Amino acid sequence: IPKHNLVGPEDMMVGKWLEEGHHGKNRHNTLSVMYDFEVEPAVCSHKFWSETVAVHRLKSQERWVTTLKYFNAT
Repeated sequence: IPKHNLVGPEDMMVGKWLEEGHHGKNRHNTLSVMYDFEVEPAVCSHKFWSETVAVHRLKSQERWVTTLKYFNAT
């Protein structure tokens, strides 16, 4: 692990470490299909779309209902 870049979101930092150590050759960015529930400020989130694989931060019943309704999962 590099001695610098020790602070930040763990998934982003691990990706950066793999790239810097030249070990990220088979790495795939899932940002477009795996993201946070859309809230302000929208740092790692965006509106739902049909290619979604996973949505983070479904911490309330309201967010679950919104998500399930969008994907017609109920």
